[in-house]
Amino acid sequence: AIQQAAQGGGIQLGPIRELPARAAAGELAQMQMEWTGPAPAVLALLARLDSLGYPLVVDTLQFTAQNPQPGQVKVTLTLVILDFETARKK
Repeated sequence: AIQQAAQGGGIQLGPIRELPARAAAGELAQMQMEWTGPAPAVLALLARLDSLGYPLVVDTLQFTAQNPQPGQVKVTLTLVILDFETARKK
């Protein structure tokens, strides 16, 4: 869902890595992603993450200017996908 939303907004996806989840913390998975695109599109996607149907938490977020391309930013972020059933029971 994140990939489709990113591509629909004109954002290029870089490497996506799955990191070990902390099951005791109610996590299903952690993902580290890189996005590159126009700053307004990147910010719009960040604002829509909560509406993609999964309980997500942005754990880390880093913006880097893309010097050769004005208005373009590179974003490195780590998302945590929560186990909604476990979280709901707590």
